[in-house]
Amino acid sequence: MHSLIWARLASVFILSTVAFAQDNPVLQVDPFIGTQASPQPPHDFGNTHPGATRPFGMLYWSPDPVDGGFYRYEDPVTRGFSLTHLSGSGCGVYGDVPMMPILGVPTVPPPVRSTPYRAGFKHADELAQPGYYSVKLDTGIEVKIAAEVRSGIAEIRYPPGADAHTLLIDLSRNLTHVHDADIAIRGSRITGSVASGEFCFHDNHYRVYFALEAEERPQSAGTFDEMQVSNGSHAAKGPRVGGYLVFTPAAEVLHVKVGISYVSAANAAMNLEKEIPGWDFEKVRSDAKAAWSTVLEHAVVEGGSESQRKVFYTAMYHSLLHPTVFNDVNGQYLGFDEKVHRLAAGHNQYANYSGWDIYRSQVQLIALLLPDVGSDIAQSLVTDAEQGDGLPIWAVGNDETSEMGGDPSDGILAGIYAF
Repeated sequence: MHSLIWARLASVFILSTVAFAQDNPVLQVDPFIGTQASPQPPHDFGNTHPGATRPFGMLYWSPDPVDGGFYRYEDPVTRGFSLTHLSGSGCGVYGDVPMMPILGVPTVPPPVRSTPYRAGFKHADELAQPGYYSVKLDTGIEVKIAAEVRSGIAEIRYPPGADAHTLLIDLSRNLTHVHDADIAIRGSRITGSVASGEFCFHDNHYRVYFALEAEERPQSAGTFDEMQVSNGSHAAKGPRVGGYLVFTPAAEVLHVKVGISYVSAANAAMNLEKEIPGWDFEKVRSDAKAAWSTVLEHAVVEGGSESQRKVFYTAMYHSLLHPTVFNDVNGQYLGFDEKVHRLAAGHNQYANYSGWDIYRSQVQLIALLLPDVGSDIAQSLVTDAEQGDGLPIWAVGNDETSEMGGDPSDGILAGIYAF
């Protein structure tokens, strides 16, 4: 991951590995760094995402552009806010379960014509902080998102008016290619899954499950595929399906929370219930800020300009996004052998290793600052090798992509052990 090269800076500027009272470093992080092309040729992107996530979080809730690629600061138009992302990778992946608040009831199938279901926005109406993201769309709809590790909560404020307030979930779209999907709607709850893969055009695969709940009761619901919109339908299956909840104009503010899992929809619901049992948006936002403060305060820097400190803490923030937690709150995870395993309490299984990008310095930084996390990251690689066909090279979820060459896991394990 290109952004992880910044971890080299951290190894130079760390003055203390003990948390130290200072100005909160969370406020010095700019998640938009890496989303804009560099001013010098060849005008590279960092391929980062500005959305809400926790340190090493499974859920990474962020806006996606209309073309299915990475968020681009220069193109402020979105087709929805999806639940899974990787920042800094050379190829796009994930971007699953995009949710889009719209005005009115869908009439045209979104997989066929997505134009009515996209919206522009101004960066002046956008805010990104570690664990939090908000934006006001040109439609007048405001979206606020806060993240837990495997779940998240959103507050959606619709403008006054006569149009129905709708939440659209288009499972047919992600950042690569959707192979299969399913959705089931029961009152204010939606469950389903998306099967995808093909990172950098390889033959890898994964399936992510989700469980969504709205606090408000919808007045109607429906599903769609590439052929039609079916108002009143409550289930659909196939690679081009999705669904929606329709609320009355009286419901000016919609509260939504969602959990994900790579094991089952039941586990996704369990993750949500355990991590966000209530509807206190500000508590989730505050807890996310505290979680990021805890890890970022391990590095105390002095001197330099405000801009330089922003670059440093943003680089450190990017370095603590991945690998990501892959197990559910009950310790279950799907292994490289496609079987469900359970971890001992107090440990996590990690996934999404950009091996050839992280073996030089990023994993050493993690081991230095967060040795328990580094230990679990190393053990996760060993476990992957035991369940699969060898140490991963570039692992996405519980499958190997074999992107790039060499044997980076050897260096990762040696580096973590040394630090």
